[in-house]
Amino acid sequence: MNKLYKGITGKLRVLIQGLEEPVLYLGQLALSGIVLMFWIIPELCSPASQYKLSRHYKKKRPHIFTIGVTCLDKCTGNSNYLVIMEEHSFQKGTFSSGNLIRFPILYFNNKIVFRALDAQPAPELWAMGLPVDPFDRAKLEIKTFHDNVSRSDWVIYVDPATFTQEEYQQIISCYEVHREEIDSTLENSKFTPWWTQKEKPPRSFGFDYHAQRISHIVYGAMPQPQIFSPQKISKGYLSEGKRIPISSETLTIYPNGQWLIKVRRKEGIISPWNDHPIGEGEIIFDDTEKIFNIKWLKFFDLDSIKNISVYEYFASLVDSHGNKLTDFHRFGNIPSKFNT
Repeated sequence: MNKLYKGITGKLRVLIQGLEEPVLYLGQLALSGIVLMFWIIPELCSPASQYKLSRHYKKKRPHIFTIGVTCLDKCTGNSNYLVIMEEHSFQKGTFSSGNLIRFPILYFNNKIVFRALDAQPAPELWAMGLPVDPFDRAKLEIKTFHDNVSRSDWVIYVDPATFTQEEYQQIISCYEVHREEIDSTLENSKFTPWWTQKEKPPRSFGFDYHAQRISHIVYGAMPQPQIFSPQKISKGYLSEGKRIPISSETLTIYPNGQWLIKVRRKEGIISPWNDHPIGEGEIIFDDTEKIFNIKWLKFFDLDSIKNISVYEYFASLVDSHGNKLTDFHRFGNIPSKFNT
C-alpha cells in the first residue's frame, strides 16, 4: 500500500510539474485578456473613440459654412452669392486619435457647384484635375488661374446640366473679385473638432491638401473614369493545402491619367486585401495614342495571374461593355513580373 501511495503521488507530482508552465501561460493569457478588455471596452464606448468617430462621419456629413461673399451682377443689378461650405471625413490613426479631413464645397446662389470629395479618387492619388487627353480637354471651356500643376490644385467643374453659360461667367467673375480672400481661406483656415479639445494643445485641421487652391474653373461635366476587370473569374483555389478565397480586381483609369488597381476579397470581414491597392501607373499621351505605363505592382497570390504573363493579364482586362483595355491604350512600360 505504501509503495502504491508513493507511486501515485510521484506520478501526480510529475503531472503537476508538467502543467505548471501551461497553467502559468494560461494565467498570463487570461490576465492579458482582462487588461485588453478594460482597455478596449472604454475605447469602443467612448464617443471620441476612433471606432465611434469613423461610424459617425460615415453616417453624418453635414455641410458646414466656411466663407461667403456677395457680388453684384452689372447686367441685372442682382446680387450673387458665392459660398465655400465644407464636409468632413475621418481618417483613423495608428499612433494618434485620428485625423479630420476637410473637403470644400462650392455653392453659387444656394446651389452646389462642385464637391472636392467627388474629385478625390484615392488618398494616394492626385485629385481628378483636367483630362490628360487633349481631345477631351478641347471639349471643355477652361478658365485657368494657375499654370503650374500642384498637388494642392482644386479643379472645379460647373455642370451645364445645372448651370447656364451666363451663370458660369458669373461664378468666375465673383471668384475673381474675392479671389484673395477665398484662396487664403482654402490654404490657411483651421477647424478644431470637439474630440480634440481635451488634447494639449487641441489639434486643428486645414483643408484636404488636394484642394487648397482653385487652379481651374471648367464649364463642362467632370469626366468619368474607365473601369476594367479580368475576364477570368476567380472562384478560389487550394494553395499548399490552404484555401485562397474569392478575390476580384478592379482597374480604374482616371481622366487625368492616373490609374490604380485594387483587389477586394469576397470572403471574411477582416482581410489585408479588402479594397487594397496592388498596382499603380499613369497614362501619357503621345501624338494620337494613349500610352499605358506601370509604376509598380504587388499582386501577391491571385488566382487570375496563374500561368499568365503581366502583358497577357492586362491585355485581357475588359470594361462592362466587353471592350478591352488595349482597345483604348497602347502598352508602354510593362514589367516582366507581378511584384516589382
